[in-house]
Amino acid sequence: MSDPDSPDYRAEMGYSHRELLNALPSAVAPFSLLKQDSRLYLISYEDRIARLSLSRERIRKIASFALPVTDIVIEFENFDKQQHTDFIEKLEKYFTQGGRLANEGHSQVSFSSLMEYLPASVEGNSVELDEPVAVTPNQIMQQFRVPDAEVRTMMRNGIFLPEEQRNQPLEEGDTLTVWPAIQGG
Repeated sequence: MSDPDSPDYRAEMGYSHRELLNALPSAVAPFSLLKQDSRLYLISYEDRIARLSLSRERIRKIASFALPVTDIVIEFENFDKQQHTDFIEKLEKYFTQGGRLANEGHSQVSFSSLMEYLPASVEGNSVELDEPVAVTPNQIMQQFRVPDAEVRTMMRNGIFLPEEQRNQPLEEGDTLTVWPAIQGG
């Protein structure tokens, strides 16, 4: 993402503004987030301030997918080197693990628009697994009765998961994202 020795932090985030801003309070806790204008936010805690600037949202097309992208710049004030490094590491860990910090334990599966296969009691499109290890992505799809033909793309912690790796067990804290085959013409 960015050089921890740089005074500013720059990153390309695979999130829309709304998704990014919904996740930020948890990602930067115990810091508070204060909106300055539509694309400028202050992140503060005690005497430390980080100014977060968002680029205009854009779309990156990958095959038949259109993914949102937001570039961010964070300028730091009153952070010593260790605080700066800790802040960046926590932020990166949060976003590369799909909004979950590694020490939270359980694995999570996000079903994108395949929500019809989730139990009715589940709100939204994700579910946390009780069995955090030794479960493969293919076993999860079988558990939720998702037909093979419905699954087009899988990502593990934000990284594309080829079909030949879908029988390898998830590790504790992993996030699996599943997208359906897209139809149309």
